[in-house]
Amino acid sequence: MKMHRAIILSTLLFAAVACNNEQPKSETDTATIEKEAAEPWEMDVEVFSKEEKDCASDECSYIELRIPVLKNGDTDVRSNINEYVDSYIRETVKTRLPEPIGNASFEVMCESFLEGYELFKLEFPDSPHSWFLELNGDSSILADEYFTASLLSYEYMGGAHPNSYTHLQSFDLETGNRIDIESKYGLDNLLTEAEAKFREAHSLSESDDLNDAGFLFEDGVFHLPENMGLTPKGVLMIYNSYEVASYSVGATTITIPYSELDDNDEVL
Repeated sequence: MKMHRAIILSTLLFAAVACNNEQPKSETDTATIEKEAAEPWEMDVEVFSKEEKDCASDECSYIELRIPVLKNGDTDVRSNINEYVDSYIRETVKTRLPEPIGNASFEVMCESFLEGYELFKLEFPDSPHSWFLELNGDSSILADEYFTASLLSYEYMGGAHPNSYTHLQSFDLETGNRIDIESKYGLDNLLTEAEAKFREAHSLSESDDLNDAGFLFEDGVFHLPENMGLTPKGVLMIYNSYEVASYSVGATTITIPYSELDDNDEVL
């Protein structure tokens, strides 16, 4: 009888020790599990548009916003990227509205844009020109390790010609942080490769002076563009109109393959 009691006590003691040795899952472990369980990343494009009322012309005033929106993936990362894109588009539209506007919906902002055109027509009834504003994020890129927001604005609100501008920004899908392309691939490497591609695009030799060729680089010294982003083919760079040349020259777009950069940390 004593032996049976001893066996039972030993079994209970072993079970208690085993239970005590089971460590509770840390917040990091839980976050890792949740991240692994998240649905694969997806990108949708949300569309908001509005056209001038009772327009009998073939060229009616309009506004169209095509906004890239990330779905699934890590919640915090997704929120950080989507908020950046949302904020950029809002600020771009707000500068085209007739009066200041707060955190209104995109539908309300579209209405306000056309109200601005109506006010313009009241003041200049004989003007034959219609207005338009397009913000298009269809070309944004969702890859395995990064997301590149590519936001093209194309507009006309008076003047000699329409204007266009492309904004690029890449994000790390692991952290949600913006990717600093200069730090990632090295400023000197990027400058060397970019200048060679730029000269090639404009049929310039290594010895040709950039400003003598009609460009507007400060002191004639080549520099990187304001907008750069990661793509499957390499680092995309866009010199928008007026950035380093007159409107007639247009934008200059170049791509540097990852294989031509010294950094081994390629993004494919």
